[in-house]
Order: sequence, then structure tokens, then C-alpha cells
Amino acid sequence: MLVANPALSPADVNQLVTCSADSVGTAPDGSPIQRLNVGKAVQMAVNQQTACGVIPTVGTVTVAATLDGQALSSPTSPAIRYGLVCPFRSLLGTLPSSPSANIPTGPCTLTYQGGAPPNSTFLGIAECGVSNPPSASCIQNLLPNQTLPFTIQFKSAQVLAGTAVIQAIYGGQPWSGSVNYLLSGPSGQINGTSTGPVANLSPGTYVITFLSGGPPNSTFVDVSPSSPQNLQPWGTLVFTLRFSALPMSDDFNGSSINLAKWNVVISPSGVGTIAEINQRLEMLHTAAAVNAYQGLQSRCKISGDFDVQVDFTLLNWPSQNFHTLRFAAMDLPQGPVGLVGIYRNSYNSEGYQMRAINGVVNDIIISDTSGKLRLVRVGSTVSGYYWNGAQFVLLASSPTTTVDTGFALDFSSPLITSPTNVKVAFDNFKVNSGTVSVCQ
Repeated sequence: MLVANPALSPADVNQLVTCSADSVGTAPDGSPIQRLNVGKAVQMAVNQQTACGVIPTVGTVTVAATLDGQALSSPTSPAIRYGLVCPFRSLLGTLPSSPSANIPTGPCTLTYQGGAPPNSTFLGIAECGVSNPPSASCIQNLLPNQTLPFTIQFKSAQVLAGTAVIQAIYGGQPWSGSVNYLLSGPSGQINGTSTGPVANLSPGTYVITFLSGGPPNSTFVDVSPSSPQNLQPWGTLVFTLRFSALPMSDDFNGSSINLAKWNVVISPSGVGTIAEINQRLEMLHTAAAVNAYQGLQSRCKISGDFDVQVDFTLLNWPSQNFHTLRFAAMDLPQGPVGLVGIYRNSYNSEGYQMRAINGVVNDIIISDTSGKLRLVRVGSTVSGYYWNGAQFVLLASSPTTTVDTGFALDFSSPLITSPTNVKVAFDNFKVNSGTVSVCQ
């Protein structure tokens, strides 16, 4: 029996490392009664280790494991290993294990050291909560005569499954549709064919590779945010495929019209021809018709302010041939006499016209057989220019809207009596400034 010095509190006694013992008598059970004093070493064996001063109280510690919330009662391969450290006692174990009794009270630390059920992931120790990333250690306080549980948690791969969301942006706006990509990671290589979620993915690192497809007449830019990305258990990650519209400018130096940039329109059918030849775009009126029309209409549109231009040449252009060569903004609100744009006419006289929402804004007489035409929009004003051989000259300006617009390079005649074999050419269509928004 131990009797503490009245000058020491029980906490003082429990913290003694060296103690003195003086015999003061015999207890009824025959054991010596000793008085403890700091200074001389008296040690006692307690649970295979030594303590000084007082025998500690004890409790029981249990260690178990769960998979998807269900208790594991059989050994796993590899075995689940742990370490337990409590006051005056430390041990290593594998699961399943029996309760550890006679553990001195105080703070106990359980550390998960490895092993898991097949196709599962360690989540953490339940009594200390699940964290991300999971913590392999948990500290709890063992009280006298208490049974203190530690529960090592695992989740199967299916339960842990997360989701990758594949989305796309085109011209700064969300887009959805067919796109081919390869998603690679712990779940293998997944060949995707459209935007949207990819579910039931195992946690880990994923990388996406763009293969083909996307918005019509677009160019793939990059993936944002940059891959690879790490998918957490039950988590969601997002890959954004970014696309931009095709460049609209065209020098017509090829051997055929770029149908990704242009729609070719000839009406009525057979009234004429359009060809990319001689490093330019040539249009020939071959058959008489009412309202004969030949033109290229851009598949892409420009938003906001813009500055665009094109060269032209009148290759076979008799006087008073009743044909019009035109450079027009197709989607701006038009007036009573046609699309907004610059017209090179051959009627009773030769000349340029600027037509807009209020009709003919300006009309000048001029006999140029080649030159440049230019359209500029700033805010809600559209302006037309022609080239005088040295510089662009303002033909007229007019109110308009800020709607996205495409452009037309065309050639037409309203009269069936107009001569045939009239021939023109366009060249060097340029977008000097402007944002290409969408392409059809």
C-alpha cells in the first residue's frame, strides 16, 4: 500500500519519476505502509514497464475496421496493421484482434500502418473524423474502467467513385455537343464522344486528350484548367475544352473555295460560276435570268466593333451592264433597298453606293474597275469606305445595331435582259479587327 505525502496532490504523485519510501508500519493485509517523499528511487513493475509512486488505473482499448460501413471480421490480404501507444504501454497489432485490457489510462494514439481489403481505399479513423487527405493517426483519452474504441474505415472503389465533367466553351460561350477525347486515369482509358459527366471513376489522377470534333468550323485551343487533375473520393473534377472560331480572313490563293469559311450561293442554279482560281475568287455570269445572284456568304460572324475589307476587280464589265458587285454585312438591320454595305453599280452611270437601314445613304459617280471596299462598325454606327488609289475615303455612315454579323461577297443583276459573260473577282478578304463569335 502506498500513502502519498500530504504535501503532494494525487497529480503530483502520478508525475513522480523518482520517489523515496519510508516504512511507517504494516497494513492489515500485511503489506508495508510507506510514506512517499521526493528524493529516493522506489520503482514498481506495472504492465511490464516501471512507474514511480502509484499504480495507475486501467481501461480497455479495442481496434476494429469497417468496409463501406460494415464490420470486417476476417483477416485481409495484405493484413491491416496498426500501432497503439498509451501511457506505459505500446504495442503493434493486425486485424481482427482481441480487446487490449489493462491499458493505463491517459491519451492513447492509434496509427494505421497499412493493409486494406481488396479494391478499397483507407478513409481515416472514425472516432477522429474523416479528413481529406485522410489522417492515419487518432488520439483519444482512455478513462478508468472505460472501453475505448478505434475504428479504421475503408471504402470500396465503387463507393468511392467520383465524376469528371467534360464541358466546352466556344467563342467565350458554353457549348455542348459531339467531341472526341481520351480520358486516362485509374479507371483506364475512356474514349468520350460528347460533353457531359463521366461517372463511376476511381479516385486518382486523370488527364484528358482532345482528339477531334467540337463546334462546327472551330479550332481547338486548349484544356482549362491545365491537366492532369486529381479526383478525390466522391469528388467531381471539371475539364473545359476551349474552342475558337476559324480565322475569317481569306486570301483566295488556293485551288478551291474553303467551305469551312464560306457558303456558296448561285441562284437560279446554272446562272453562273464561282471559282477560286488565279489566286483570287472569280465570278462569271453565264446565263440570262431574273434576279441572277452569285455570292459567297461567310459561315462565321463577328461581334462588337469590327473593321473588314476586301479587294475587287471588274474583269469583264461593259458599261451600263445592270450588274452590281457588293460587299455587305448580312445580319445588320437593312433598309428598303437591300443589305447594309457598299455597292459598285453599273446602271445608267458607274459609281459607288452606301446602303443602310434608311436606304441609300450616299451615291457617287466613279468608274473605278478595281479597288478596295471597307466596312467599319464602332458602337452603333456603321461606316463604308472605298479606296481612291492612295487611301480609304469615307463614303457614308449610318446608325445600326451591335448584333453579330456575317459578310457577303456577291455579284448580281435584276434583269433577264442584262448581258452575260460579265465577270468580276474578289481577293484578300481581311478582318483587320473584331471578335469572331460563332461559325455555322
